[in-house]
Amino acid sequence: MQVVPVTSHSSGTDQSGPVLTWLENGSGAIARGMAVELSSDRARITLTEAATLAPGDEVAVRLSFDRDTDTVAATGRVLAIRANGEAPVCELEWTHSGPDREQLEALIAARA
Repeated sequence: MQVVPVTSHSSGTDQSGPVLTWLENGSGAIARGMAVELSSDRARITLTEAATLAPGDEVAVRLSFDRDTDTVAATGRVLAIRANGEAPVCELEWTHSGPDREQLEALIAARA
């Protein structure tokens, strides 16, 4: 598993820009954030607001690698929510397969 750190700068189609994320649990609660690490099986996401998610939650995930392209769909399971200074961090494992998983893996590999 290769972990790709995600930097905080972006310009157009720069492959190292931030990856915006939206996570929605089964009750419809949505958490927004930015991925700080991505790999083929996990992600670490700094949330922009207090976490409405809990460990074990199954979530639908949308990732925006570039504001000029469509978002990428994924599903995952929340492993942990940790306090990290002012912003909570969500540890997530991917649970999806098929073409969406292949697309996500290709985008992660392109950032390596």
